[in-house]
Amino acid sequence: MPSNTRHGARWAVWAAGAVILGTIGGVAAVHAHASSAKKASPEAVEGAADSSGAFDGRESAVLARLEVASARLENATARIDNLEREVAALKTGQGPGVRAPAGAGARPPPTPRPSPAELDDESRRRAERLSDYFDAEPRDAKWAADYEGQIASLAKKGNGVDLTNVSCRTSVCRIEVTNTNEATRIAFLNEVQMSLAGASAVYHGPETAGSNGISSVVHVFRAGYPMPDIM
Repeated sequence: MPSNTRHGARWAVWAAGAVILGTIGGVAAVHAHASSAKKASPEAVEGAADSSGAFDGRESAVLARLEVASARLENATARIDNLEREVAALKTGQGPGVRAPAGAGARPPPTPRPSPAELDDESRRRAERLSDYFDAEPRDAKWAADYEGQIASLAKKGNGVDLTNVSCRTSVCRIEVTNTNEATRIAFLNEVQMSLAGASAVYHGPETAGSNGISSVVHVFRAGYPMPDIM
């Protein structure tokens, strides 16, 4: 049962109880006033007699209010009892129309791992999205020329590194490189990540093995610029 519904029902009980207490107080006040009038002087008694009809009317109204408040209290109490029974039934799953969902408590099936073919396909699509993003971006001539020089110098220091092409735009550079083997490819990527200043991220792939070694495309993202939402 929602807490606001339960609180509303209990508030109705308290309110009805308060009305009953106030009504009982009103009845007592009426009787007390009538008793004091009977003990007063003859003149006062005579005045009280003239107003006895008014006292009788007030007492009848108070009693009527008492009956209404009592009925409200009984209704509110019955409502709380019904709601508490419904809550108990829901907790045990035995309420009307309450059924445990199919497979409740069972663990969801594990997410299947992508196959090597699926991984290669996703890598290819990601490379295509990066290529489209790179081609559409304008060139920051000053920064691009300087950064292209830094990348070329870094490639010359590596062993087994053949820098085929390097080109920068505004927030990303594309490096096309061929390495003699996997070890020299990993060493070049580590050097780019560790030594190239002003780079926020490096993405490489896909790789293609050939007679001259392993050819790959590496994208270097410029620090201070948002990453494209295509990864």
